[in-house]
Amino acid sequence: MSAIEDLLDKLDGPSMAKLVPQLTKAIRTSLSLPSKVGCSRVVVNLVMRHPVLFKPYADEVAKALLAVVKDRSEVVSRGYAVAIGYTCRIAADKGVLRIVGWAKKNYWEGEERERRASGAVLAAVYKQYAQFSCPCMCSRADILRGKCD
Repeated sequence: MSAIEDLLDKLDGPSMAKLVPQLTKAIRTSLSLPSKVGCSRVVVNLVMRHPVLFKPYADEVAKALLAVVKDRSEVVSRGYAVAIGYTCRIAADKGVLRIVGWAKKNYWEGEERERRASGAVLAAVYKQYAQFSCPCMCSRADILRGKCD
């Protein structure tokens, strides 16, 4: 993982444009636990180290993560949920609301595995997204609850 982190440090705009389609493909097609957890760690590292470069791709990657967050493995599901939470830090508000809507729907209408995944996604989104505020000085958590003017 340290070699991948070293490569992530050297990213620029054109290489990010080439990386994101490959990353979303890897997220959707990975089969083993180390590959899946590695994909989620790469997403978290991209958000933390390159938020400006990664911001245009955040909604696309979050959408790919939502497609696979209901994995059989609890570890993988939590890893993807945490990656979704970090991605929400820089995603557009519309994308975050879509993620929250998906999680609420799956929590109330889904089966046990879907409920666990939805709960993990909501917890991760709330933890990461609530740290920032909007221009009217309410927290992003208030926006998610519908209490922002």
